[in-house]
This record gives sequence, C-alpha cells and structure tokens, in this order.
Amino acid sequence: MVGDDLFCIEVREWHGGRAVTLESQVAKFPGRIDVYQANAAERWPEYDRTRATRFMRRLAGCDYGYAAVLAAAMLHLPVLRLAVRAEVNDQVIDRRPPFCSDACAMADRLGGGVDPVPHLADRLTEPADLARSPFYAYRFTLMP
Repeated sequence: MVGDDLFCIEVREWHGGRAVTLESQVAKFPGRIDVYQANAAERWPEYDRTRATRFMRRLAGCDYGYAAVLAAAMLHLPVLRLAVRAEVNDQVIDRRPPFCSDACAMADRLGGGVDPVPHLADRLTEPADLARSPFYAYRFTLMP
C-alpha cells in the first residue's frame, strides 16, 4: 500500500513483473481476482510477510518466464510425464525469469521463509498447486 492506494504486485504474461493499482485490475477483471491469505492459521510462526512482499516488489520489471512455463508444461505431455520425474529440489538455480506461480512460491520460500508447496521445485509450481496448499486460505473474490 502506498498512501491510500492498494497495489497488486505480480508477474504475469505479456507484462512480466509489475506493480499496478489493485483498483485498476479489479475494474479490468471484475469477479476474476481471488484473494488468498498466506499463513492464515499462523501455523508457520517463522513466516515473514514483509520480506515476502519485498521479494515480490523486487521482481517488478523482470521478464515473464515463458521458457519456464514451457518447461513446466512439458512434464504434462503423455509420454514425457511417464519418463521424467518432477524436480523437487529448490536449491537448483534457474536462470530463467519466473512465471506467475513460480514467483509467488519463490517470494514465500526465499523472502518469507516458508515453502508453500514442499516437495515441488518453485519453477514447476502451478497455480493449482498454490490453491491446494494448506499455506494459503481463500478469503474472497474482488468485485468493483
């Protein structure tokens, strides 16, 4: 929040990392923005919301990770998914820019100190993985 303005900090297709007013996004996408709360039940006392937010803010201006999305999508191909195991090691450094859910997982793990989707590398984390994570709790959908 800057002054009285709430901001949406995101990494999204066609734009990359950016910070835009939440009001502008709700007006553009009414009823399509769901709000989840990280660590809603306070199960992870070590989680640092401020550092996670700072991590996401530092992604503003980065490119969108199209190559990373393609790499993650390849694991869903019928033959390939039988032959290749999903990477579970977050320690492997990926030089490619992040994509949306990859950025969220990285911010909470590296910035906030909690891995929201254990046993899955950030660079393979998909939106559905985040939605199913016990780390997040759905709160509401934004309407204008």
